[in-house]
Amino acid sequence: MPEISVIIPILNSATTLERCLESVRSQTFHDWEALCVYDDSLDDSKKIIAKTVREDTRFVFVQGRNINLAAARNDGIKAATGKYIFFLDSDDALLPNAFERCYKEFLRRTCDIVVFGTEILPDIPRASDWYYRVLQTRNKFYRKFSEKALFLENSARPFVWRNAFLKDFLDENELFFDETCFVGEDQVFQLCAFPNVQNGISFIKEELYQYTWTRSGSLMAEFNKDILFRLRGHIHMVDSVFRYWAFRNYDNLSKADIAVWCIYFLGWEIPYLPKDKIDALAKPIDKLFLTWLVAALLNELPNTIRCIAINLQNHIALQPNRWRHLKELLCWERYWGGVWKAGRFLIFKIVRFVLRRSL
Repeated sequence: MPEISVIIPILNSATTLERCLESVRSQTFHDWEALCVYDDSLDDSKKIIAKTVREDTRFVFVQGRNINLAAARNDGIKAATGKYIFFLDSDDALLPNAFERCYKEFLRRTCDIVVFGTEILPDIPRASDWYYRVLQTRNKFYRKFSEKALFLENSARPFVWRNAFLKDFLDENELFFDETCFVGEDQVFQLCAFPNVQNGISFIKEELYQYTWTRSGSLMAEFNKDILFRLRGHIHMVDSVFRYWAFRNYDNLSKADIAVWCIYFLGWEIPYLPKDKIDALAKPIDKLFLTWLVAALLNELPNTIRCIAINLQNHIALQPNRWRHLKELLCWERYWGGVWKAGRFLIFKIVRFVLRRSL
């Protein structure tokens, strides 16, 4: 059996697929298998895979179920025989030393997850600063799961292809992608996987992955066009994560950190919605807060205040003018239900305090 399995979901990727597969073939570490999970495409993707499989038997054709990206990755996980699991999107590429560097890190740390840095392409047009913030990491090792690794390390989320996993870790915890998620399945997977860590998480700053941040027709490009569609997907993501956490009965997670993550994840984009679209989100958001977050906010109020203040400082430092959108958000109490009604005055006090300290 190979040491490494890399899972490559493929759908209508003919224009970028050869570069992607060649980046795997060019690895300095040679004991690997590449699982090409093919969903029925309208281009020559299948021909490219067939040619590559004939030339190099380390490439394996896996017929996908034609559902979505989450299902394709799950098909790859089930077919994988390697000790370590990588994910690679078909419009991206790996740096030549990616497998070797992560393999050595797994042996050195005997950890469950390795997180690595990313090179962003193309340079022109330049990606937004957000990409550069979340795709660069630092050298840091957590001996066991820590909320800091999940919520305070900018590089922990949201892209799963910059994580490598111990296959036994995934199998023992029955970790798969949520196939009901039509967006954001990466982050749901990470938020479910990280709290299960027993043997450590290693962050390394080397850039080992080449991410093509813009491509016409890509899932990400289509996803970013419609903010209402994106927010509906985000609501479903949060609900999926909370259901998993409740099922696992995690007691190593601070409910305050969970609540604050949810508030920022959902709330930061809502002010950009046209007001006539907000009614479509009011009920599902109220239900989400009442179902999962009211107890968290009330039972751990001091920690919640602390977490909100820390997150506000981080956001203001990165985007000093964007605080006004949060102010607009907090004024729309009828769209946020009882949670915001009860806490609005308190949060405004925190916002004003942090702004005075940061200016």
